[in-house]
Amino acid sequence: MAALIQAVGIWFLVAVALEFAACYSEQMAAAYKPPEGEEKRGEGFGAFALMVVTTLTPAMLFVHAFFTTAGSGDAMQWSQIRIWALALIVAAILVGAIAGRLVGTAWQGAARVMRVLALPLGLAAFAFAIYATRPALEALIAVLSGEVIVLPVRPY
Repeated sequence: MAALIQAVGIWFLVAVALEFAACYSEQMAAAYKPPEGEEKRGEGFGAFALMVVTTLTPAMLFVHAFFTTAGSGDAMQWSQIRIWALALIVAAILVGAIAGRLVGTAWQGAARVMRVLALPLGLAAFAFAIYATRPALEALIAVLSGEVIVLPVRPY
């Protein structure tokens, strides 16, 4: 665990935890079945913004996991750390989504509350992922602009 934290940084792990919370709340809110008289939600700018941030946040985390674990001397150790970092992201998304949907289906009162909290949690996860992955995003921009970078990129 210490090698993983050293490679990707503690803020990366916090961003992954926030992504779990965002996926959990989004799927819990999606499980809400409104009564006949209540209007349906899930359309408009809020739903679009939630879709964008829940797509871009894992992408930024994947880029960070790659750039911080690539190009080191001990390839076997760093490839294992990369696998763990990528597995954490996938697990946070899948476990958060499945658990949120199951809890939301069973507990409609909480699912109704999560309809309000899903977008703010998604935006918080997105903003924190930008902060946590900034060195890797800067390296990606440098690569896309034709510069040569030295891997691995060091996190905060």
